Amino acid sequence: MQIIINIDKDIYNHIVVDSEYFTSSLVNVFKNGTPIPDNATNGDVIKAMFPNAKVDDYDYGKDPVIDVYGIDDTEYITLRKEWWNEPYQKGGK
Repeated sequence: MQIIINIDKDIYNHIVVDSEYFTSSLVNVFKNGTPIPDNATNGDVIKAMFPNAKVDDYDYGKDPVIDVYGIDDTEYITLRKEWWNEPYQKGGK
């Protein structure tokens, strides 16, 4: 299961750095999580979720796209650049 929560950056850092004050399972939840920056774009979220993926930007005039290599077993995925640069909306709002 995945869960996305909003947490202040200072509190997040406190839990991860001062982990002796918290239960190990709680600390592991935060350490194993993927922080998503405020005001992130869809592209920022994909890069955060797949840090080893390679991203190529192609501009075909009216239809610029982003190819992302290294996600799961797929050779690559192609995304519209317009979508890539849109603000990320948590929970598909």
